[in-house]
Order: sequence, then C-alpha cells, then structure tokens
Amino acid sequence: MSTTWWRALHGPGRTTASEHHRTPFAAALPSAVSGVDFRVSWTVLWWLDVGDGDGEPDHAAPESAALNGVYQRALPLGAASAPRHAELLRHQLADQLGRTRAIEETGVRVQAHDVRVELTAEHAALAERHAELLGRRGLRDAERELEAAEIRHLGEHALADERSALLWWLHHNGNDVARAASLLDDLRSLVRVVGEGEDWATALVTALEAAAPGLSDHRRWGLHQQVRKVLEVYADPVAVARFDACAVRWDVGAAG
Repeated sequence: MSTTWWRALHGPGRTTASEHHRTPFAAALPSAVSGVDFRVSWTVLWWLDVGDGDGEPDHAAPESAALNGVYQRALPLGAASAPRHAELLRHQLADQLGRTRAIEETGVRVQAHDVRVELTAEHAALAERHAELLGRRGLRDAERELEAAEIRHLGEHALADERSALLWWLHHNGNDVARAASLLDDLRSLVRVVGEGEDWATALVTALEAAAPGLSDHRRWGLHQQVRKVLEVYADPVAVARFDACAVRWDVGAAG
C-alpha cells in the first residue's frame, strides 16, 4: 500500500513507529458521587506500532487516539471512587494507566506517567454536603425502622392478649402489682383496640378467599398447602403457625 499521501502531508517529520511522544493531559474525571469530579492530569507516552513497517499510521489522529484511550481506561476507576478517596485513586490510576496498552484498531500504544489527582474546593464542598445528606437520611431510616419494630412488638407480642399486656406493663413499671391490678380494665381495652386491626395473616387468608371463591374442600386445602410451602421457605415458623391459625376460618389447617 503506497504511503505517498502520508509523506506528502507530513514530510520528513511524520510520526513513525520508532518515535515516542509525550503529551500532557488534564481533565475532569467523574467520581462515584453525581456532580462531583476529580481533577486529574498525567503525561501520555505514545508511539505507533505499525505492523507492516511502512510507517503508515492506522489512525488519522494518533495523538487524540492515545489521549482518549488512556482517559477511557480511567473512567471506570473514577466512577467507582468516593471523593474522599482521591489519594487511593491516584495510586490506582498510576498502576493501571502506567501499564503499556495498545489502543484497539489504531496502531497506537500508550503508557501514562506522572499521574495526579485532586479535588477542587468547590467539589470537596459538594462531596461533604452529599455525605452529610446521606448520613441524615441513614439516621432517619434507622429511626423509622426502630419505630416500626417497636410498633410490631406492641401489636404482635406485648398487647397480643391480656396476659402479655399485663406482664409487659409490670416489666416497664417496676413490677408494681398493686397498681397493675387497678389498671386491668385499661389494659383489656388496649388489647381489644389493638386486636381490631387485621394482621397480615388474616389479610392473606381474606385475599385468598376473594381470589379463589367457591373452591371445593380438597382444592382449598391444596391452595393452603402451596402458600404454606412458600412461607416455610421464606418466613419463620412463627409466621407459618400464624397463617395456619388464621386459615382455620377457611376450614383448613396444618393437618388438612
């Protein structure tokens, strides 16, 4: 293949396979936090690796191919790094980009030197604000989970029946038996009010009745067993027992 056009265009100073070039590069590199970028820079050492030895490049802009090829390798490393890990990212980039690589379908080989990573004051402030918001959201989520757990405990255990309610009250009030006796009517009222709400097992049986009305005893038993098998795999024995207890109203039970 003739290289006359290349020689005519570039003359004696054209890029050949024996020449090594150093090109400084600087850019913003996105971090794991949206809107927060690292400021990175390095020097790209690049050269042509022409297989047929005629000096003709496989790419019209080999320098651009070299710079973009190195940057594309840096992108996933930046995207996986938290802003506070700028120094760690510098070492990771120096390791990965410092290895000689061929840029596919260009005939260009590259290697990066003098890798630098920093976070500007503006982006450091954004990262700090993001971390603060995440911390506040995590705290709120934890508070909600704790509140939900306490409510479940009250409904499923402490106020599930009169005996449990009485023992729960004594535990939290210094075992004051005399005062507990005077509050029995109030505790019974609490148990009754809490029990008026439909729990998940009752709701599930109600939904099954609505979804498959008019089933024969045999088919109703079969449906109960299928749902029970799912609960046995994904739920605990207490949940399975609760489902069985509620299924009694559906004329089925664990024993068929």
